[in-house]
Amino acid sequence: MLKVFKIADKIFLSSFFILVVLGFFIFLSASFGSLHDMKFFLSLTLKQLISIFLGILVFYFLAYSKKINEKCFRKYSVWIFFITLIIQLLVFFPGLGIEIKGATRWLDLGFLTIQPSEILKLGIVVFAPALVLAFVENFYKNKFFNLLLFLTIFTIPLFLIFFFIKDFGTLTTILFSIFSVILVSKVKFTHTLFSAFLGILFLFILIFFLVPHGKERIENFLGSEEDPLGSSFHTNQSIMTIGSGEILGIGFGKSLQKFDYLPEPLGDSIFAVYAEEKGFLGSVFFLLVFMVFTGRGLYLSYKNKNKYSRLVSVGIISLIVFPVFLNIASVLKLFPLSGLPINFVSKGGSAILISIILVGIFINLNRKIRV
Repeated sequence: MLKVFKIADKIFLSSFFILVVLGFFIFLSASFGSLHDMKFFLSLTLKQLISIFLGILVFYFLAYSKKINEKCFRKYSVWIFFITLIIQLLVFFPGLGIEIKGATRWLDLGFLTIQPSEILKLGIVVFAPALVLAFVENFYKNKFFNLLLFLTIFTIPLFLIFFFIKDFGTLTTILFSIFSVILVSKVKFTHTLFSAFLGILFLFILIFFLVPHGKERIENFLGSEEDPLGSSFHTNQSIMTIGSGEILGIGFGKSLQKFDYLPEPLGDSIFAVYAEEKGFLGSVFFLLVFMVFTGRGLYLSYKNKNKYSRLVSVGIISLIVFPVFLNIASVLKLFPLSGLPINFVSKGGSAILISIILVGIFINLNRKIRV
């Protein structure tokens, strides 16, 4: 693993490793709430460890391999995208797709369960930049038509994610990542604004007309004191949990709220559990590390002279960071509840595996950058 330090930016790589290690211990502490079922607790912890281990193996291979570079990713990006899209479609096959809480988002492979939408993120983040560059540089002369064609191509997987898989969080994350790629490409500013307008309009229609709980979450965010024991219970408990940590926190593993008081302590509310145990100072440290990871990642992307590598790098940072800050903003009542995870921290083997692999791709594309 030390060889990776020789080919990667030390600041970015160090912040990444801190997030992975710190994230596991945050998850471990939050999972203590399930200690009453020791079998479930051990299974949960083991799955998270295995996902991290497999992710690090693939990360090391991608980061250090001399045969894999930006030319490979760009050349095979369309195949990577279609393979990940096919994997996503497998949830509709009888016996493979698992329905939980009215949503079919998981694949049951017998020995493990995976969430294909996380894999689809990988396909989109390598294919979208290739498509943007093809349309901007080498395709039709009408740039606006190119943009519409680009957005139309990605409407298909986005349509699948929402209307059939009902994964609004993943949809929002992918939209933000695609917009980030468009923003740093050579697409005209007016066309970029048009893309943003379409994305915001799309989300507005989904939230207020098609997502059953979307409008309710907005209303709770604007006036959560109206129903503190009902639909606003989640956000109110999160704020109470964070506040009880005060400056230094109550100590690792000592959170009381994770024991059946706080909804989703391993997912949506895991930051609240961490804030209760590590307090204001611990929370600030976590945010600072993520800000270093984000800032350094974007800076390396900016310094990369290869157009494709730059766009993929920005897309990767967006995919990883956007859900994190939206999640934290949600539990702090600065944003409506999103249901998005904190990458490297929240429960979800598929999510942490793909997040680590995405960082491996980022290192691969930026290993020649020296700043």
